[in-house]
Amino acid sequence: IFETQPLVYDIEIPEAPVPVTMDADALRRVLNNLIQNPLRHGQATRIEIRVESDEGFAELSVTDNGDGIAPQDLPHIFERLYKGDKARSEQGSGLGLSIVQQLTQKMGGVISVQSELSVRTEFRVRFPLNTQ
Repeated sequence: IFETQPLVYDIEIPEAPVPVTMDADALRRVLNNLIQNPLRHGQATRIEIRVESDEGFAELSVTDNGDGIAPQDLPHIFERLYKGDKARSEQGSGLGLSIVQQLTQKMGGVISVQSELSVRTEFRVRFPLNTQ
């Protein structure tokens, strides 16, 4: 994705492994969706991906500088088939973020989002650390 798009990206991951039990294919799908969405629907030109661990959790954040998500849409973006006003005329099924939330929850995680129109959108996915 990063090599085929006119996109500036910054990826920060810790050098030491972050012990989390999860489905690698599901995580790949979550990441793919969180990266593709701002490119397809938000005209993002920059994406930052960070992985951190703190207080018993691993946190993956995906931040972009695209159009953002309108405040009235934020409470609904994880609902099945929901498409924000701007996205209604665009391609897409309205399933992507619902699937992301379902996969995240099945792996024991939670997802949240913050957005400021035309400035930034940040998705945070938190998973409990595997302490065994």
